[in-house]
Amino acid sequence: MEWSRLDCLKYLKSIGMEDVGKSACVFCPYASNEQFLELKQNDPEGWELAVYIDEQIRTMGKGKDREFYIHSSCVPLKDVDFENKQKELFDAFDNECDGMCGL
Repeated sequence: MEWSRLDCLKYLKSIGMEDVGKSACVFCPYASNEQFLELKQNDPEGWELAVYIDEQIRTMGKGKDREFYIHSSCVPLKDVDFENKQKELFDAFDNECDGMCGL
């Protein structure tokens, strides 16, 4: 249908569905602290998967003098303080997932 996100939101609002959250992978690096906190508090299975994937990607950089992290703070996801109101790395991109990671 070639709808934008705004088109979708307008349509959902027109049929009475205004509080529809974003769909995204539970381990999306564009997720905000609020989205990760929501996941941690309300979706234990999703949170466990996100933490597991975050731990697994750490090994991808071994031997290359770097480690990979899901969260922009570059600390393990399970250790992130989601209450911290510090400006996030991807704010310039509106924390927007374009679905381009291929997953």
